[in-house]
Amino acid sequence: MKQSSNPFIRDMWSGDELVARQPTTSSQKIRSSCSSLVKSLMQCSPHYIRCIKPNESKRPMYIEDKRVVHQVKYLGLVENVKIRKAGYSYRTDYNTFLARFGILHQGLSRGGVDGCQELCQYISRKHPQEVPMSEWCFGRSKIFVSS
Repeated sequence: MKQSSNPFIRDMWSGDELVARQPTTSSQKIRSSCSSLVKSLMQCSPHYIRCIKPNESKRPMYIEDKRVVHQVKYLGLVENVKIRKAGYSYRTDYNTFLARFGILHQGLSRGGVDGCQELCQYISRKHPQEVPMSEWCFGRSKIFVSS
């Protein structure tokens, strides 16, 4: 058909011929959908609102103490409240802190807790009135900053 003397027929077959494809299966659709969902979730940093359910029966003004205590322990709210009461309003792991604030110190040579300590000392030396060294606290895997 591509070598036809009729220009109309020749134009119809001038492009690439269509290749017959099998229709997508349900499994392929689910797999691609999950893949795109995971890809979009990995691009964001989620924040969660922790809700405590007071009872199973959804009755108003009724609290099952055992259920509430279990949820508070499971969600780690006790530790959260202790940290907040101690006055540390910002906390993050060392690598995230360095990725976010490391640009403030051009000569930063280390990573992890040592790099964070170096950066915090640098910031406290540059701005001793605004950010004294007492504002920083270093944990095993996170840095805590007072407000």
